[in-house]
Amino acid sequence: MDKLLETVKHLSFPRRSASAEEARAAEYVASRMKQSGIDVTFQPFWAQHTFSWVFACIYAANLIAPIAALYSARYLAMFLGVVSILSFYAESNTHEVFARLVPKFPSRNVIGVIPAARERLGTIIISAHYDSSRSGLSFHPKMVKGLRTSYILMSVSLAVNSAVAISSALFGRPGIAYLAAPTVIYIAFAILLFVHREFFGKVTPGANDNASGVAVLLDVADRLSAEPPRHVEVYLVATGAEEAGTVGMIRFLDAYKTSIKGAQVINLDNLGTGNLKYITAEGMLHTYRSSPELLSHAEVVASENPDLKIGPMEYRALTTDSLAAMARGYPALCVMAFDDEGILPNWHWPTDTWENVDPSNLARASEFVYKLISRLDAHLPLR
Repeated sequence: MDKLLETVKHLSFPRRSASAEEARAAEYVASRMKQSGIDVTFQPFWAQHTFSWVFACIYAANLIAPIAALYSARYLAMFLGVVSILSFYAESNTHEVFARLVPKFPSRNVIGVIPAARERLGTIIISAHYDSSRSGLSFHPKMVKGLRTSYILMSVSLAVNSAVAISSALFGRPGIAYLAAPTVIYIAFAILLFVHREFFGKVTPGANDNASGVAVLLDVADRLSAEPPRHVEVYLVATGAEEAGTVGMIRFLDAYKTSIKGAQVINLDNLGTGNLKYITAEGMLHTYRSSPELLSHAEVVASENPDLKIGPMEYRALTTDSLAAMARGYPALCVMAFDDEGILPNWHWPTDTWENVDPSNLARASEFVYKLISRLDAHLPLR
């Protein structure tokens, strides 16, 4: 338990995506894996610092669409209306569109592999991101409860803007664009929030999000390296630039798709305080169901070990590395912890410090993941 908390302490400093601080954290994670005798590889890639500018660009394109229709720029209105709404849906589901256009900086994944002790019959990926996020007014403790509601309102606003712009252009009636006035104002306000976040928000220490997940990953790695599973090969993937749009996980899945074919993903995120949960479904709008097989085994582990105090829950907020995996067809399960109101404690806020992490949470999460992997190994064949 002490070692778990020490890991969180060591990583509790601002680690913006694709930054020198993130790189320092990657070196620490790699050194810890090597101490356990695990072969480690760095996977370099390019990533943006933040998701703010990606979505600000999408919102701006959508906002301009009805304005273009008002001034009879019909083709521009139709183009922006279609592209913005489709891009919003794609980016919200971890498929990059506008993200390809923003400036990129070096980042990397830290990948360790524990071979199966005997014949390899299956592959499990344990992932946890090691970067931290910038705070913003949307994540203020008094506002964060309404994050999903705000997201749904934004989705509706973008759809209305697109529909009005396209209708105005198709029917040659510029006046229709005035119907979008309320949604244009709402979207403009959202853009201002992104700008405020990037200029006035602070990069958080990220103790719970997600030094806690990395601590659990490394603790499980220590145990598995000492006694590898019989028939399961385990990938330990500490992802970079998750807070910029799950970029590290996307790059890992793209680069390793041949060697990890049929793998199952167990993602660790925000485990440092609150009620431990294994996630049954994710997604703000589109729902991604967690792997039925992983859920079945998780349920058994939870019921056989009531002292772990873990149960099922849906997570319907921002994207995770497990959602990125599910969006690409991989069976996945995320393990997280929430307060009594179902909110991630100290989420993307300066109070996300190691003093607010509960060591017993880390220990129970580690035990749950270890027992889950042991059960999967004992109930082969995997896919």
